[in-house]
Amino acid sequence: MPRLTPLLLALFVCATGLPHLLAPWAVAGLAAYASDDGGDDRGDDRGDDRGDDRGDDGQGDDGSDDDGQDDDGQDDDGQDDDGQDDDGTGNSGTGLSGTGKSAKALGDTALRRLGPAGTRRLLLDGTVERVIGQTYERLDAKGRVLERRTATSSDTARLRTMKGALAIVSLSRSRAVVIDNAGWREELTGTRYQLTDPRGNLVVRRRATAADLKRIQQILPGE
Repeated sequence: MPRLTPLLLALFVCATGLPHLLAPWAVAGLAAYASDDGGDDRGDDRGDDRGDDRGDDGQGDDGSDDDGQDDDGQDDDGQDDDGQDDDGTGNSGTGLSGTGKSAKALGDTALRRLGPAGTRRLLLDGTVERVIGQTYERLDAKGRVLERRTATSSDTARLRTMKGALAIVSLSRSRAVVIDNAGWREELTGTRYQLTDPRGNLVVRRRATAADLKRIQQILPGE
């Protein structure tokens, strides 16, 4: 699939009116991708150019190509992965995580900060229903528990339906999935982030950042 440039994303949003359809975190996901796209391009180009040029212009196999600048230096550990991509300019300016330096890549255990495994149903009135283990809870918009009891099969089934809901959030130890009432889906693991449209088409796939985690945290009261 061709890369979506920030200009194409802007034209797409204007043409379809997505800000009126998407939940705030989905719109933020598009904005984050627009910034990350620039990071990927800069990282890949600098890494490839420096690695290939130094390797091909006379350094040879035993010199800077394999053991030096290419694999261990500028390409993989330098500008590409740890520099301009996600840790550098990736999400800078999106308003999600402040400066580029704070948009660090996630670790394997980062998703635990979102809360225990289970399903959350965010309702239009601001309240949240959730089933965690065998317990059902209903929370107000500030995260205060309004109801707590043993979960039933009807609770579990209801939390999987979108009627009357703003979004459904499913958390596990290795993945977080957010589906809004327009059908947009965000999926976050410890290493990857992806956004798909209501038809199931992949819109964004990139390395996950702390800004993605923060965006999901902001819609989960009481976690």
